[in-house]
Amino acid sequence: MSQSSSEARILLALLALQNDPKLKVRRAAEIYKVGRMMLWRRQQGIQSRSDWIPKSRKLSDLEEQIIVQFILDLDSRGFPSRLRFVEEMANSLLADRDASPVGKRWAHNFVKRQPELKTRLFRKYDYQRAKCEDPTIIRNWFRLVANTVAKYGIRSDDMWNFDETGFMMGIIQSGMVVTGSEREGRPKSVQPGNREWITAIQAINAEGQLIPPFLIGTGQYHLANWYRECDLPGDWVIATSRNGWTNNELGLEWLKHFDRSTSNRSVGVYRLLILDGHESHHSANFERYCEENKIITLCMPAHASHLLQPLDVGCFAVLKQAYGRQIEHLIRCSITHISKTEFFDAFYAAFKATFTKSNIRGGFKGAGLAPFNPENVISKLDVQLRTPTPPGEATEPSTPWTSKTPTTAIEAQSQDAAEHEKHQAETEVTKCRQERAQLQLEKEAIQAKQSILDKALKDCHYNSSVVPRAELEEAQHSVEELKEKVARLEASLEHESRQNATHSKILLDHIMKLEPEQKRAEHAMKPETELTTNITTQAGRGHI
Repeated sequence: MSQSSSEARILLALLALQNDPKLKVRRAAEIYKVGRMMLWRRQQGIQSRSDWIPKSRKLSDLEEQIIVQFILDLDSRGFPSRLRFVEEMANSLLADRDASPVGKRWAHNFVKRQPELKTRLFRKYDYQRAKCEDPTIIRNWFRLVANTVAKYGIRSDDMWNFDETGFMMGIIQSGMVVTGSEREGRPKSVQPGNREWITAIQAINAEGQLIPPFLIGTGQYHLANWYRECDLPGDWVIATSRNGWTNNELGLEWLKHFDRSTSNRSVGVYRLLILDGHESHHSANFERYCEENKIITLCMPAHASHLLQPLDVGCFAVLKQAYGRQIEHLIRCSITHISKTEFFDAFYAAFKATFTKSNIRGGFKGAGLAPFNPENVISKLDVQLRTPTPPGEATEPSTPWTSKTPTTAIEAQSQDAAEHEKHQAETEVTKCRQERAQLQLEKEAIQAKQSILDKALKDCHYNSSVVPRAELEEAQHSVEELKEKVARLEASLEHESRQNATHSKILLDHIMKLEPEQKRAEHAMKPETELTTNITTQAGRGHI
């Protein structure tokens, strides 16, 4: 007999006793096949053992649900919570009823027993890259792609993406390994350590096709053993530069290689080439060659290639992992130095394993280009560091004042006073914004708690025949208190908004008034300056 079915029969028995005052507890227990003493205790208001809160638990089920909902709400808006923040939320609820705070491991154990929550390692993110994850910027990019495709009638076969990636020939990547359970410390994997740089330039199209790679090695001359001892296909290109990086000349050479490889398979009149903002991709010769050969270039937004470039989304990462595995295999074969000959063989094996049709198509799909679906990218954006200015608000004067070196004592005093007032106003504005943000967070937390209490209260009214009246009144009182607290917070937010607007206006007035004060100071010194000028002029003419 399951616990849920037994509890359901007890609730039915309690409902029958409530509706029929003449019905005895013994008879109800027989009808619904439940224990007589258990039914009697529940009738007296004693909770079921399954509803008891263990003494080791600090919070009730309702309070824990409030925390869970608040964490999920923050996560949905791109602000995942740390364990320390979870602990602070719990202590905030406990402080409302003067209870002691939670222990050191409480937050960890709380997340562990909640099926809706999970701890994950977060990754570091460059500010410039995060700043470019703006939905407006991304939508403008996709609008540009759609307009270009429509204007030039470009087919998916003629939509190409190209980029370069670099390899340190003797360096492998970190990875997961299996060791004995009694081993102490992290395991180590030996690598050749040769840091000579080689650049690989690759192009792929939306149909899963590719052109032969263009490899750039460090050096001045080509060695015969690169071609004699390696099994590279004959259409692969090997070039050299002083440091193994690409440059404007090699960028143009690659473009000619691309033209030779794709002109015969082109379906339409124009070919679209999606690229990043590297200097070698936008030289004058590069652009001239593209124009002469009907190659349309589109440059992605800066710092957004990890989202918008198919090669970065679907190919380059797995290529480097596969290359690392090839180098590990060479180490096991006692090859401790990686020359270009070993590199070419290892790269060829990794390239064949990773640049597959499915990976290439997956890169274009993940970048939202083929099939064309911007939401594939926009739905992943969870950071927006720039808040757009509301329309219709003039926030700056037409000619903003800037600090200048004073030339007179009056001008210096006027400028110092204005600078001091400006600094005070800016400090007040910043303080108001911080207080408003804190009040907004408190309001959201209370509203989440209120919504859960409202739902619980509705459930209590629905089952009012089996829920004690005292619990109903207590829940109703809690909801009313929360509504009052929300009203107070909304009033505080409105006050903070008015205060913020007042301080902003003060700051703007100080900036606007500073220019006239400076002009008055200059005007006050003008007679003295003119007198000095006249005396000097007359002395030069010999009148003194």
